[in-house]
Amino acid sequence: MELLRKTPFDQIASSTSTVTSGGRAFNVVTTACNDGTAACGGSTSMMRITIRVTPQAAGPSWTRSSVTLIALRGVTYFGSYYQ
Repeated sequence: MELLRKTPFDQIASSTSTVTSGGRAFNVVTTACNDGTAACGGSTSMMRITIRVTPQAAGPSWTRSSVTLIALRGVTYFGSYYQ
């Protein structure tokens, strides 16, 4: 999520990747939308970013439950009503 905070607004895109951390593999699905619908933040100047992380393998003390992070991010320029 921190990486997406410093990425320019117009370069944020949906993606799917596999990340290995601590010897375990995780599927990471990033979804970014700003089409103006309520599901995407309600404005084309607001982007809804959803990151879902799911472990690929489970063990006796591990589960396959995923973790989802959701953030809204606005553009970094001021609108016409800024004074």
